[in-house]
Amino acid sequence: MAVRSRPRPRVAAKPPGSGGKAPEEFLASLDELPVGNLIAIRQRADALISSKRDEAVRELRDRIAKEAAALGVEVSALVAQRRGGRAKAKGGTVRFRGPEGQEWSGRGRRPGWIREAEAQGKLADYRVE
Repeated sequence: MAVRSRPRPRVAAKPPGSGGKAPEEFLASLDELPVGNLIAIRQRADALISSKRDEAVRELRDRIAKEAAALGVEVSALVAQRRGGRAKAKGGTVRFRGPEGQEWSGRGRRPGWIREAEAQGKLADYRVE
């Protein structure tokens, strides 16, 4: 008794609407089109991609909902719940305050007023306790 393998998906040798041309020939023929036609093709392709993706997502949601129902599981239980948000970068604590109210955390490039204070030996005057 022979073991049957799954049928392999058919791969289109020539894209639909390509006038029977192989993919390489179809793409090469795009070089001959004016910019306006290429833009129109791109817009139509973007719209088609969007509608096909939306349909695939709908089908996937339906399939998942059916399988979850068959198992007696809520779909929400299948999706990992995010706790909290993305970790926020810590704004450095102010370690130096300039003569005109400028602030510097001591991280990153040194501002001009810090460089001047260092040159004059007065950096300690601007340190925030």
